[in-house]
Amino acid sequence: MRALEASTVLSVGEKIELLLLFLHKKWAAEVDVGLSRKDASIAELERLGLPWRIDSRNGASPESWVQVGANQAVLDYLKERRDQLSEMEAGMLYGFPLTHVLGFSGLIHEKVAPPVDTATYMLAGVYSHNFYTQEVAHFRQIWREVEKASPALAKQSEERYGKMRAKFGKT
Repeated sequence: MRALEASTVLSVGEKIELLLLFLHKKWAAEVDVGLSRKDASIAELERLGLPWRIDSRNGASPESWVQVGANQAVLDYLKERRDQLSEMEAGMLYGFPLTHVLGFSGLIHEKVAPPVDTATYMLAGVYSHNFYTQEVAHFRQIWREVEKASPALAKQSEERYGKMRAKFGKT
């Protein structure tokens, strides 16, 4: 945990993503979109003992990133199913609750909502309309586990959320 907290390479968001892997709240994460810090990020993942691979997408806006798995089997699954992976599979592997994934996938009515606290800022995305309250509660429960596992990362995240709110005039 201390190595993750002390990292000067990874952003606070990336640290939270990796912490969620260690807490078994997600099975896949991504770091360093764009690979601007590729070598340093990979060295950090090696120190943490996490399996990784470089992934990319071609097209009008090609991009690359480092994909991280909770274990090698998950990473292998993501690689083997890369072109067939459904939004449902991806959402669950990336740690989102089922109703959240259903809303994102358009299978149930979605709700786009701004973050209301550090937990939803760091963990959430597109909600489902009918299950918004339960999804926020889910992310808050996970956040309590983050706070317990790493008060230092929770504090860094709260500072980041506070800066974002100040930048956009929210108090």
